[in-house]
Amino acid sequence: MLRFIIMLIILIAGLGSLLQAKLEFARRQRIEPDNKWSYREQIWRRVGYFLCAVDFIIAGFINF
Repeated sequence: MLRFIIMLIILIAGLGSLLQAKLEFARRQRIEPDNKWSYREQIWRRVGYFLCAVDFIIAGFINF
């Protein structure tokens, strides 16, 4: 049960980071359409992908 709760929290944080990056990108593209990810958006994306990867590792390989 503890594993499930930890995985759920990490998954929500990871998907939230990815969603935050996408929303910032879409909002910025309306104002200045350059079609490139900003530094801040790239950081949000990397954090999101990292958290989703950690969640995947916990789900598949770690048993507690």
